[in-house]
Amino acid sequence: MAKLTTTLFFACLLALTDAASQTPVTAYTTQSNASTPSDFTATGYIPINPTVYNTHITRDNRNFSSFFGTTYPSSAATTSIATGFVAGGKTFSRVSASPTTPFTKINIQRKDNPAYTGNRFSGFFEYSSVRTAGGTEQYNVRDNGDLDIFIKPAAIYTMEAALNNFSLSYGSDNIFSNYGTGNAGSQGTSLAESGNNIERVDLIYAPGMETSNAANLANMGVLVNERGGNDAFKVAAITGLDINGDVASLGSIVSVASNAWGTAAGPDISTVVFMGAEGSGNINPKELVGMSGNSAGPPATQKVAGIFFPFRIWESG
Repeated sequence: MAKLTTTLFFACLLALTDAASQTPVTAYTTQSNASTPSDFTATGYIPINPTVYNTHITRDNRNFSSFFGTTYPSSAATTSIATGFVAGGKTFSRVSASPTTPFTKINIQRKDNPAYTGNRFSGFFEYSSVRTAGGTEQYNVRDNGDLDIFIKPAAIYTMEAALNNFSLSYGSDNIFSNYGTGNAGSQGTSLAESGNNIERVDLIYAPGMETSNAANLANMGVLVNERGGNDAFKVAAITGLDINGDVASLGSIVSVASNAWGTAAGPDISTVVFMGAEGSGNINPKELVGMSGNSAGPPATQKVAGIFFPFRIWESG
């Protein structure tokens, strides 16, 4: 699959529309959900090439205390949850595996590369501020001492958790950036970038969505969200599962151009990237997205963008 240099969120949704092709989202409906607080202290993530820092917060192994689900000084935080959206002038509402998860199962296919092996985590979280121990805001994360990061979502530690949610406040980062493979997801020689060893993600909703009226295929589909809304990728509908509930057949591959996102309609968010092996105690803060490592602030922001894919695409493809 093509390189995704930022983040995808996924959600199964249902609507009444005549859409027959990929359509940018023009508005979201959201609700605020309370986050579960937790915290841990860790050094910054050390990239493969530790001499390249740029936007990274790993210099000199400083300690960063990450306060998840918390805004300064100690208030409970909330995150933005997508409950629906507008595309092509029509309003969509969601169909999901559970109240909190779009999918019943996620299969991740990995292939180790020279940079990343095993089950790796590369994800982003919306943050509200970075502060010194005394409470002063400080976004120069390279040239100061230990700092505290106040993060809106609850902590997660797996790529499955980063993908299987309705949140617009966290997700995967550079999920298909596979260093050294020579494919569309190669990071080239920029060893300081975020990356992983993931080559395909199967997002499975069982028992599936079906209709006896082919015209209704324009009324059902999948929403793909991205932080920044500027990346190309490829997507295909799952058309069959095997007896184990894994993917047995796919529809035709649809290519999405980097300019297909339209004008990003989601919230503005400031994000911090974490990387490391999956699991609690293994991930480390890596960078404040869009910030120079020695920036004085204020925090940089990016909008969330989305594209709706009606199933009619695969009827004709």
